[in-house]
Amino acid sequence: MKFLYIALAILTLQANAEISITLSGGEWPPFVSEELKYYGVTPRLITDV
Repeated sequence: MKFLYIALAILTLQANAEISITLSGGEWPPFVSEELKYYGVTPRLITDV
């Protein structure tokens, strides 16, 4: 019976598995800057991922 409860819990979690991550940061030249194309290398990599 425990297996049934665990299986139902896993299926419920997988059905609602929408994850949102918010990152923030500041100026860190030359890696992150509003003046750079795509705001720099690091933000570009994070956006692509």
